[in-house]
Amino acid sequence: MAQEVSSSLKARDEVRTLCPEDYHKGYCGLLSKLATVGDVSENQFVERVKFLQGKEEDYAVFVIEDTTKSTILATGTLLVEYKIIHALGKVSNQRSSELLLYLISISLSLYIYIPLLLTLTQF
Repeated sequence: MAQEVSSSLKARDEVRTLCPEDYHKGYCGLLSKLATVGDVSENQFVERVKFLQGKEEDYAVFVIEDTTKSTILATGTLLVEYKIIHALGKVSNQRSSELLLYLISISLSLYIYIPLLLTLTQF
């Protein structure tokens, strides 16, 4: 499945986790198409990204960057929910647009159950 996703991306596109430099690559602007972002300074953004990087086992933010323009094109979040049901299983909940298949492939590689109902956001 990861090959299917990779083949749908252009050569200039890079899929990776969110990093502090994405503040200058339009990440907040992209999010503002979905919801009110508010006044987020670069320092606040960097601190939040560092916090999230420490949570990547359970909460990971992915981006697709157009590397020729240094612009973030899409973003998606992988959340892992620890359950009592499903024999103490894990459930991943994706909030994404173009990254949905990529996140599903990550979920499958981690042997995480994927619920049928996903929250999708079209940017």
